[in-house]
Amino acid sequence: MSDIVPAKKKEVQAFIVKHETALLSTLPKGIDRDRFTALALQAVLKVPSLYGADKISLFGALCTSVSLGLEPNGALGEAYILPYNNKKTGRIEAKFMLGYRGMVKLVHQSNRVHFIEPVVVDELDEFQVTRGLHADIVHVPSETPSGNFRAVYAIAHMVDGPPKFEVLFWADIEHIRASSQTSKFGPWVDHFNEMVKKSAVRRLFKMLPNASDNNNIERAIKLDEEADAGVQQSFDVEIIDDVEIETVDNNEKMKELMG
Repeated sequence: MSDIVPAKKKEVQAFIVKHETALLSTLPKGIDRDRFTALALQAVLKVPSLYGADKISLFGALCTSVSLGLEPNGALGEAYILPYNNKKTGRIEAKFMLGYRGMVKLVHQSNRVHFIEPVVVDELDEFQVTRGLHADIVHVPSETPSGNFRAVYAIAHMVDGPPKFEVLFWADIEHIRASSQTSKFGPWVDHFNEMVKKSAVRRLFKMLPNASDNNNIERAIKLDEEADAGVQQSFDVEIIDDVEIETVDNNEKMKELMG
């Protein structure tokens, strides 16, 4: 290992610790502060290429994950912070991505949705979808599944009214994955089933009437879609010689946090 990697590691860790107060100012009530500081450090440790990422984008991604109460790069798969190569600037930028468990967690905070159930269908399962006035799903799992993906569906059990569902077949998932900037690395490679579940939940959420009352899920999905598309997320600050210099920043809270 070169001397650059451990140097970058110490630099990033020092940056996170230095801005710990600002990072934790976004933390929802009831979340242990020390644990989330440790999670922020571990999130970078688990993806070593983040050590070379622009530190302000990394800080913004961590702030987003913290403010939503989601564990970044954790075993639960609630959220991911991944490096992206910005071809225009030549910099590596960190971006926030939702995991399916994080998306479900946020949707469950709504007072309109009782719970959401995403299910992957094996190619040997009995599976039938009916649309129209009497929409329905019949799914009988095989006793000897092949392990090959056929479809995924998500059901929203509403507090008031009948359940709603969305189904994505293999062609749908291939199109979604091919459109993603992370199709060849990260969770699409390491956690395929979780990503197809997230795709179904994300599609279903757009069908739900006023599903979220605190805008957390809309904000998270917007950032997630921006990461998938490889476009700029809603925070961007330049670092020159390790001095934070605010540039174009659409998020006023980020400016205050980095003040």
